[in-house]
Amino acid sequence: MIKHRLLPVLSLVLLALSALPALAAKEKLRVPPGTETEKKDDRIVGEDAKLDNKIYKPDYCDFFAEFPTEPLKGRRCETDDESQCYDLVSFTKVFGLSSTVRFDIICNPADEQLFAEYTPEVMKKTVTEMTKGNVLESYEPQVQEEKNYRLAGIIGRGRAGMGDTIFVAQLWVGKKSIMAVEGEMMGEQSPEADELFASILKTMGYDESPEEKAEREKAEKEEAEKQKAEEESKTKDIPAPPPADATMPKPNEAKTDP
Repeated sequence: MIKHRLLPVLSLVLLALSALPALAAKEKLRVPPGTETEKKDDRIVGEDAKLDNKIYKPDYCDFFAEFPTEPLKGRRCETDDESQCYDLVSFTKVFGLSSTVRFDIICNPADEQLFAEYTPEVMKKTVTEMTKGNVLESYEPQVQEEKNYRLAGIIGRGRAGMGDTIFVAQLWVGKKSIMAVEGEMMGEQSPEADELFASILKTMGYDESPEEKAEREKAEKEEAEKQKAEEESKTKDIPAPPPADATMPKPNEAKTDP
């Protein structure tokens, strides 16, 4: 049963295929509470409060995510040093008493140097590390590379109490920021929970600038025109069949002796 639930979620991870840790200003990868190797809780600063929007998209962040209702945002600190603090956005939806969908997101500023350092192999290792303590088994991590960002994703199966869990970790790396997303679906199978979990993953993406959009659309148009020209060229190169009356004898044509 759990394998059937994994398949639609896996397809989103492979295509978007979104993460758990994020990056500090000094290039330190941050991991939310309960996921580090040492299982050390970060300090909660103040009270969590609802965002004023269903879409999570800080000004500095290259990426976004949309939720059915306003998620909560809280401040977390690794130490007493304010530079080691980060914003954690979380969303939880409970279905009855048996199923729960949960997402945690962090997006922190980065730079192009870090974008270069986060190669596909580094990203695969990072998302694999993110599953430790959360899953019993997982699929191979996958990476999607685009011109201005990269996405690594992994999905696994875990156990919480007597119930199964599906865990997804994704790491989005852009030229200005890194976004990390952790998603978990716990408890008994529920069509509503499955649909919500998949739909939230679908909303996550790269925030394309107007210039990037124009450049992409221009490239797509040129590629489409190139393919059309190639198809037309192939059609022209195919020789036309000879006329039917050139190869078939006429019905009442009589053969005369010389």
